[in-house]
Amino acid sequence: MAYSLENILRGGSVQGFYLLMDRSQANPFLDGAAESYFPNNAVHVIDDRFFARNIDHAPVLIDLSLCPDFDSQLREEWFDLGAKGFDKSIRQGGHSLVSAWLYSSQPVEKIVAHLKKLCAHRHPSGEMHHLRFYDPRITSVLDEYLDGNDKLRLLGPINEWWYPVFSGECQCITSAVEVDSLTGLNISNDIWDRLDCSSSYHKLIHVLVGLNELHPELIKFEKLPLYEEVYQNFQLASLAGWNKNEEEMIGCAVLWHLLGQDCQDKLPDVANELQQYRIAGRPTLTEWLTFAGEAFWSQQINALHK
Repeated sequence: MAYSLENILRGGSVQGFYLLMDRSQANPFLDGAAESYFPNNAVHVIDDRFFARNIDHAPVLIDLSLCPDFDSQLREEWFDLGAKGFDKSIRQGGHSLVSAWLYSSQPVEKIVAHLKKLCAHRHPSGEMHHLRFYDPRITSVLDEYLDGNDKLRLLGPINEWWYPVFSGECQCITSAVEVDSLTGLNISNDIWDRLDCSSSYHKLIHVLVGLNELHPELIKFEKLPLYEEVYQNFQLASLAGWNKNEEEMIGCAVLWHLLGQDCQDKLPDVANELQQYRIAGRPTLTEWLTFAGEAFWSQQINALHK
């Protein structure tokens, strides 16, 4: 975590700092809980037309310099709500309310205008899509795969952008160079494909965590699989015909992650079970993997280590 963010969490100046909030699944302003320390004049709605019928779900940018009651204790609590909450949401399901902490030396109007311009982009399908740039799962893909110039265009007037990652931490996108926010952000077809798979990646992690909880002595992993590794398995799963639906693709990638891509050749029981699954079609492949039972997993994992 960059020192400047750590500084404001400990009670330093909040001038130029902003909180970016995702309200797509929950809105803390509806029950009045957040209004006591986030006054109306500090809250700017990123009102893309995608939210035209439900403006209460649109993301908001909060100018922390106008929030005198948002003290260091509350800042720490909201940091945990974002960073630790994101880790928890991925492992257990749900969402993360706090999307990011931003710093900019520019006027808030310029930042809001820039964020609004990031919302709408043309998808390779030809349709206009709403880009959930404020969702940490999407932010991480943009951070990893956009080239240097487009990453600068993502930031625009924003100097530093911290977003939640796994293990209760934040990662920072930073730039010392300002880019005109009118310059379009170029999202290649390859990046769009990765963005489209982002939700599946996190569902896969949820399945792995569930298996670890059910069979902690058999299914272990010290760190979560990298996105690129899982994405490549998704591509190979589709080529192998495991693409009738998302659950099937995820299930195949989970199986390969745990037992290897050649598990059907090395482990006859796996091949037989998959053949039966394909004939019956029920339960879903992820459900079968989750409830296959300790005896099945013990037999397969032990067979791999002979």
